Amino acid sequence: MGLKAIQNEHYRRSILCVLEALNYQSNDSMIKDVCAKYGNAMSTDQVRTNLGWLEEQDLVTLNRQADYIIAKLTSRGHDVVKGIAHVDGVKRPSA
Repeated sequence: MGLKAIQNEHYRRSILCVLEALNYQSNDSMIKDVCAKYGNAMSTDQVRTNLGWLEEQDLVTLNRQADYIIAKLTSRGHDVVKGIAHVDGVKRPSA
């Protein structure tokens, strides 16, 4: 697995964990800031690209509002955060 794939797995897990911590939904700007605070700094484009990927996997739903994207964690996304389900492309939780 290449460095980019490993990085994306971490970014996606970080985004899902942030959404869980923020009452299951937040805007892309807040997600970006909180991910950076915990060592997963991403550009706005990287956040939005990964949110789009997570939406394709049915792990989040997205709602575009003006200049923001509102992401909401789905039940499947919550299962992935908790380690109950696994999706290739999202880092598994640490043991």
